[in-house]
Amino acid sequence: MFRSRNYHNSFGRNSNNTWHELPEKIKDELKKIVEERDGLVCSQKYGHGCGTTGYLTMDHIIPIRGGGPVADIGNLQLLCVKCHDKKTMKVDVMYTSIYQRRGH
Repeated sequence: MFRSRNYHNSFGRNSNNTWHELPEKIKDELKKIVEERDGLVCSQKYGHGCGTTGYLTMDHIIPIRGGGPVADIGNLQLLCVKCHDKKTMKVDVMYTSIYQRRGH
């Protein structure tokens, strides 16, 4: 059974903090939990991954800038660099489109 860990005291859903600002101890614990849960493969849970076991990186399923929590294991998945870049490009296009529709 995986521990449900959510650091909402200082790094919650409405936080402006980023993954890189989290203390290393918290990042290491979150990485370990997600690695155990996802089995060290590029996550296919949400249709973002390819299943490879190559170089993996942490990904926020719902981007932080989209309101996703920074340090919630339910919002983290492992993706290979190729799938992460592909997903990030799609998300960037989506947010650019929304931003432009708002007249900015």
